[in-house]
Amino acid sequence: MSVFKEIIRFVLDTKMWMPANAAVLYKHLLKRQPCSMAADEQHIIAAVDWLKRAQDSTGNNGVAGRYLLDRGWTESYPETSGYIIPTLVDVGERFDDPDCHTRCKRIADFLYSVQMDGGGFPGGEYNKAYKLQPSVFNTGQIIIGLLSWYATSGETAALDSASKAARWLIEVQEEDGSWERFTYGTIKTSYHSRVAWPLIMYGKLVEDKDSLRAAARFIEWTLNHTNPDTGWVSRMDFRDEYHKAERSNTHTLAYTYRGMLEYAMITDRQEVIDLVNIAAENMIAKFERNDYLSGILDSKWNNVADFVCLTANCQLAIILLKLYQLNNNERFLKSARRLLGFVKSCHILRSSNGGIKGGVSGSVPIWGGYIRLGYPNWAAKFLIDALMLLNRVTEKLGTNDTTPRT
Repeated sequence: MSVFKEIIRFVLDTKMWMPANAAVLYKHLLKRQPCSMAADEQHIIAAVDWLKRAQDSTGNNGVAGRYLLDRGWTESYPETSGYIIPTLVDVGERFDDPDCHTRCKRIADFLYSVQMDGGGFPGGEYNKAYKLQPSVFNTGQIIIGLLSWYATSGETAALDSASKAARWLIEVQEEDGSWERFTYGTIKTSYHSRVAWPLIMYGKLVEDKDSLRAAARFIEWTLNHTNPDTGWVSRMDFRDEYHKAERSNTHTLAYTYRGMLEYAMITDRQEVIDLVNIAAENMIAKFERNDYLSGILDSKWNNVADFVCLTANCQLAIILLKLYQLNNNERFLKSARRLLGFVKSCHILRSSNGGIKGGVSGSVPIWGGYIRLGYPNWAAKFLIDALMLLNRVTEKLGTNDTTPRT
């Protein structure tokens, strides 16, 4: 494609003639964003309001998967709608917002309606016209939401749905403990630790030995793909070619370590916590020197991309904060603040466009390699989760100062 055609394509894809879109593009041209002067609560509320607009846009109670500069809101995304439930539950309790509770009920009803006969949930964004296929990862994430809604509401339909989903996950698990069928790209990946996590949650709740065993088998499979010296876990990315090159998108990397950490905290597996701790130490050692975390890392924790994945910044901040709660390592707290400080600096709180205002772009710059020119709903969800956790940590320390430290 010629340079001229690329320019025309970019103009059309971004609709840069629209003032709100042009403002985003200008902001993302800046190499360094000024620190946000807004309080964390303002960022949280703006992101929550964005999620509410994303839900209202669909008409079926699910949450739109993303907002794209060229086409607006997309269709409901069952996977992320599911794990948005615990976020809204948390916000509703902390800010005394009953609307969040109502919206969780609406999401739960949407999820019941799309659960497949075998118990799995469909992959991708939902459209009845598509040929639907169940997805292992998506089903696991939805179980997290169903269990949260059951704990909050006592609605037995949520537990029944989670039970069917867990049974299906066990049925399609491979003999070696991994998942390969009904996965993205039909490949074995270690980020399915975020499926082992909801399985252990469900198994503990209802004392289901099959779920406990399935979760443990996957974690053992994952531990066979780790480097204990560096903490690196192989096969963390969506793509097989990245597995061969020992590199990973930071989004799926964070999925992997979060799943492992949550599993380990539930089961008291200190060796797994230690592995995540080693990985975090090595990652932030590079981050501290460069003050930059690219959207793709290799097995030596080097930056290998020219964009930042804001979703991953939030996810990794959560992991660092949870590790800080376990070991009081001040470096983890400091790095979490800095990761979130960068995200907040890119978080647009004022815009005439409701799809941009309060949303979190997939990449910085927004034309980068992750969710190009879009605002995924899970980015807003993880920003809320991270800031809520950071505020709990700082409140315990006796300070609400969450300004990024250098």
